[in-house]
Amino acid sequence: MCKGLNKLIEATQSVNELSKQLVEKEKDLAVASQKADAVLAEVTVSAQAAEKVKSKVSYKPTGGHGAGMFLTFNIYYKNTGTNVALFIL
Repeated sequence: MCKGLNKLIEATQSVNELSKQLVEKEKDLAVASQKADAVLAEVTVSAQAAEKVKSKVSYKPTGGHGAGMFLTFNIYYKNTGTNVALFIL
């Protein structure tokens, strides 16, 4: 009977210790989740910015022998949009 009671006491102590560890791990998980959300938000903003740049750049191969190409894109400097065309050989 004493052995059984001792086993129950040990099990209760183990469960209590594991419960404390679980509380700490849940706190760590909450912090990590917040950090992951922040990184995801930054990546989303960067991806949207890249998509805007991508939509403003056009590629047109020159006719004939494929000797060059035109790249057209907008440059924004001090809130003025300027179209720039480059011919690349």
